[in-house]
Amino acid sequence: PVYLRVDHARGVNGAVRHKSPFYHHVLSRGRLLYEDGSNIWASDPAPEDTTPAARAQRQQDQFQVEIAAFMAKQRQFFRQENCRRAGAQLRNSIEAAYHMLLTTLHGHSYPETDIAFLRARAEALAPDLRQPWFHGTEDYEAEFDRLRHAHGGTHRFRQYKMSEAEIKRLSLCQKRLLKMADKLCQKKIEGLG
Repeated sequence: PVYLRVDHARGVNGAVRHKSPFYHHVLSRGRLLYEDGSNIWASDPAPEDTTPAARAQRQQDQFQVEIAAFMAKQRQFFRQENCRRAGAQLRNSIEAAYHMLLTTLHGHSYPETDIAFLRARAEALAPDLRQPWFHGTEDYEAEFDRLRHAHGGTHRFRQYKMSEAEIKRLSLCQKRLLKMADKLCQKKIEGLG
């Protein structure tokens, strides 16, 4: 007999977070027949003998590789003077950074691609994360809000425009955010070990 269970990614993340025996067994010993890309826990289950710090470090390393790939594409598009695509890659690196933060600090992330949603959840865990975006003017918040629409998968992307100056300003915020994210994640991982 075969038992087929189909769950929404949010339900799976919640069950994993609450250490459901069923999902612990599936993630440590089972096979995944269908993998939802939004379920970050389902990809690459760790062996049981691995320490929590080692699992968290491996996960953070994977996020860092993903972020570095987005940043490399961002630089490539910027050199080609394609600011729209450069803005999309900048936005993708910020999304990955928030997923990394939430996964490391909270134990799970959300199957969301809205960076404002992810930012709010991350800043609730670590209020210092507001610093890269807060500069005393509404322009930075408006630019961050425009980044939400830079996602290539949205219908608004065709009309999306971003200037070279905006890319440069947001790149500074991006670098500050990534530096803070790395520092916070490393501190949490050291606490796990």
